[in-house]
Amino acid sequence: RKLPVLGFCLGIVAFSSIGLPGLNGFPGEVLSIMGMFATNRLYAILGLTGIILGAWYTLWLVQRTFFGRLREPVAERHGHGEHAAPADLNFREMAALAPILVLIFWIGLYPDYFTSRMQPSVDHVVKTLSRAHPAAVAAREKAVDQIAVNTEQRPSAVASKD
Repeated sequence: RKLPVLGFCLGIVAFSSIGLPGLNGFPGEVLSIMGMFATNRLYAILGLTGIILGAWYTLWLVQRTFFGRLREPVAERHGHGEHAAPADLNFREMAALAPILVLIFWIGLYPDYFTSRMQPSVDHVVKTLSRAHPAAVAAREKAVDQIAVNTEQRPSAVASKD
């Protein structure tokens, strides 16, 4: 109510943290959960529980911070001097937050730009770890195949409806 620009920015960051589609938290959550379901459903259920609890407390924070009951500071002397009334973000603060907000949307809308650059490093880590844990290779290949099947089925299902 009193700080609309700050509230908007915190809302975007909170929705990003929750994993709202189109924001940067979504691709990571989806890929993690899909990989967990392909290898161990218990871990996937625990991960989904964590996502739900995280969404709950993040929305609770936003609600209490920006939409809750307004509590004015106590006017009694408390030894710290006078405090200025809170003000919304100034231009310098908005300029500092703007690149972060742009990245939140860019990563959420175009995750392949970032994940394709990480793929060689991820493959190297998997290859290194697979020497110690051969079962990890089989689980990864199964997960990659399952994700590929799910991705390939989606466009054909949409095309058959037309």
